[in-house]
Amino acid sequence: MATFRKRSNGWQARIQRKGYPGLNKTFHIRKEAESWARNIESEMDKGNFVSRVQAENTTLAELLTRYLKEITPQKKHPSVETYRIKAWLRTSLSKRFVSNIRSADYATIRDARINQGMSASTIKLEFAITTSPYLLSHLLMLS
Repeated sequence: MATFRKRSNGWQARIQRKGYPGLNKTFHIRKEAESWARNIESEMDKGNFVSRVQAENTTLAELLTRYLKEITPQKKHPSVETYRIKAWLRTSLSKRFVSNIRSADYATIRDARINQGMSASTIKLEFAITTSPYLLSHLLMLS
């Protein structure tokens, strides 16, 4: 069962369950806190809960920078991948938290690239870096 308490900057929802990490999050409105807690507890009940704490505190730029430093130099020809990662680091999407990135955000960037006259194959290769499960799996193995 979640607990709620009034804080100076809003309402804090706190969830503590055996076998799961303790979670808390602050919201402006109590109703939002209750909704969040209900969703998390529902996922825990179903066994579908995955902690999002790290994704909520990590930006795409941090992931890409770490990948650029730790994985890319080990590749046979790192120069092209370095160029593409640096292009992603210049986008507004790189400043967003990983948990907040949606497919619509990628669509916006894709459309902008098309309007710049890039070929479909170039766009596909650029997107392969950030949408690939290899990016996350490489970084998780290093943790």
